[in-house]
Amino acid sequence: MKEMKKKDSDVPINPEKFKKQISVLGFRFSTSDQNDAHEFLVCLLGRLKKSLIAAKKGNVVEEEFLGKQENVIEFDDCAHNITNTQSFFTVSLPLVTNSCSRNSNPSCAVNLTDCLKHYTKKEKVEGKAFCLQCQEMRSATIETKFKSLPETLILHLKRYELQMMTKLNNQVTFPVENLNIKENDVTVSYDLFGVCNHFGSLRFGHYTADIKSETGNWYSYSDSSVSRLYDFPSSSSPSSSAAYIFFYKRRRPSVMFNEERSVHRRNPTQ
Repeated sequence: MKEMKKKDSDVPINPEKFKKQISVLGFRFSTSDQNDAHEFLVCLLGRLKKSLIAAKKGNVVEEEFLGKQENVIEFDDCAHNITNTQSFFTVSLPLVTNSCSRNSNPSCAVNLTDCLKHYTKKEKVEGKAFCLQCQEMRSATIETKFKSLPETLILHLKRYELQMMTKLNNQVTFPVENLNIKENDVTVSYDLFGVCNHFGSLRFGHYTADIKSETGNWYSYSDSSVSRLYDFPSSSSPSSSAAYIFFYKRRRPSVMFNEERSVHRRNPTQ
């Protein structure tokens, strides 16, 4: 991975060494068979986390990628509730909005922001839930809230219907800048810096990546081929039927310049 981060080389990197190391993640990643990029990513981050803890080298994986969410169950007939806290490396979003269902026409456009709103909206629990305080089954609602959001937010789209054995090719519109999400009822903004695309079906296909460079230019990576994306940043909300995993960087507020303190430093006698 250190070789892959080198900035002084314009030569494509042979990932053979990386591939051999990845084989320790599990048998399915040790062969040349096609695998799901999201499953691989979650597995990789989990193993990196464990390796860093074992080596006592800090936990940069958690610091960069780990978030926490609360699943709050509120019972209708009593004042009780249950709160479960879960950690996550990625957030998996269904392709469902108010105006477009994942079971409808695949050409129906979906908005990533609407997918996030659907993920966090309050919903009725199917059937009834068990209230521990009352020791009874009661009707209830469930709501997901983000307790803490990571520096790098990874959003994964549920494009595969395993029961139907099909892939959902809906066009998804997504913001390049200012993806706003609530963290403890406070709005947090994210900017896009990478997209993992999948072209193909449920059984086979090809992955590419669109990456924003440090200079602000966007590039498309397809195996050993790299090309400049001139049109990508021209739209504040591009759309794609191939976008599968989104990588967003948390926007931190800039430190405000204290003019009064600056004047005081220039005029120490005042």
